[in-house]
Amino acid sequence: MVALVTWIATHFGYPVPDTLPDVVAMTQADFELYLCEQIEQCDSPTPHAEILALFDFESRTAYMLQGFDPANREHQSTMVRQLVHFLQARAGRSRTCWGLLVQEARQIENRWRVIHGLPLVPVTPLGMLLESCGPGPT
Repeated sequence: MVALVTWIATHFGYPVPDTLPDVVAMTQADFELYLCEQIEQCDSPTPHAEILALFDFESRTAYMLQGFDPANREHQSTMVRQLVHFLQARAGRSRTCWGLLVQEARQIENRWRVIHGLPLVPVTPLGMLLESCGPGPT
């Protein structure tokens, strides 16, 4: 995690932090409940199957699905996005437009993915919702 946060900070103008975010692993059921409460889209038993993690700006905690594998490049990509949100929170970035924060995190994640030979993360319908400038979590 230190290498990822240092890469983000040095390449994208954030100060290198002296601490890392708290990371909490959750079971699938608890993670689904947490996402349902945060995103308020609870109309399916597993409406967020593609989401591996969510960063909470208030607690500055990254909530990860149990089974998150730090050696897996796809999972590392997800961690990059969560660490961008961590750096945004530490920098006091305004949350008046969540979409701008989400867009920046996705762009940085995609830069990391290109460097590591992974395809770009496409924008999904959920992503389009999160990239709007309405209130909501990232």
